[in-house]
Amino acid sequence: MQYELRSKLNQPGALEQLYQSNPGAFKQAFNAIYPDIQDLPAAQFWHERLSFDPGTGTGSSTIEVISTETGSDSAGSAASIVDNTSAVSEDRNLTSDAQGNAQGVAHKHPQVASESAAGEFHRESEPLSWGTPQDWLFIAVAALVAGFLANIPNLFDVDPNEFYPRNISFLVLPWIAAYLAWKRTLHVRTGIILAGIAGAAALYMNLLPDVNSNDGSTLAAIHLPLLLWAMFGYVYVHERPRDASGRLNFLGFNAEILVMSGLLLISGAIFSGITVGLFEMIGIQL
Repeated sequence: MQYELRSKLNQPGALEQLYQSNPGAFKQAFNAIYPDIQDLPAAQFWHERLSFDPGTGTGSSTIEVISTETGSDSAGSAASIVDNTSAVSEDRNLTSDAQGNAQGVAHKHPQVASESAAGEFHRESEPLSWGTPQDWLFIAVAALVAGFLANIPNLFDVDPNEFYPRNISFLVLPWIAAYLAWKRTLHVRTGIILAGIAGAAALYMNLLPDVNSNDGSTLAAIHLPLLLWAMFGYVYVHERPRDASGRLNFLGFNAEILVMSGLLLISGAIFSGITVGLFEMIGIQL
């Protein structure tokens, strides 16, 4: 959800559709990324909208003005409060009109109104978002393709000692980058350029001499993951490599990957040891 929010900040219609699809997840994701995008007008608008309290008629801006302006220029405080109050009044008028329309629909079409209310309750009761069917389909296809490539030495007459040093980087990074490019609606021209670079790198690596006996091939195999990692980072920061906050988020993302990978390896080693011990108890040596 955070990736979709960042990519659609300049698309009001897409943001509204995303909010209506799952308000709880939208608010949770927006609050998580708001410190990074709080200077954008669209982010400020959604922050006010999501923090507005219908019961008190106040939002975050009114509270902030009252709390921070104490002891300062009273004229500026009064003007800010009046502006916020007028905005709240307009929101109340719009809300009243919307409620009147909803009551009219409920009177004429009670079944439609009940289904709509049930849908809203269902959305509010499910704040977490686990991806759309298209997301899972993309991940499944990418996993199958990566799994097929990883098993090429087993399926064909290929030396594993030559295949994996050359191609192990292509089994992970390009597919994660492709998923992010799809989710963040990367420009087609940029996607073609990045795919061309990755394809040229794969062709170059597989045309090099023996990796185990040639120093140039060894250096190329060492630096290939760095090239693919840089391409992945370019996709992650939304094609804005000069954005400092995006670069920091990318480093944090890599740190999370390292931590989670370490936890998975440790847990896998523990369960492997338990499995070996259980089989040894019944006389089977794995």
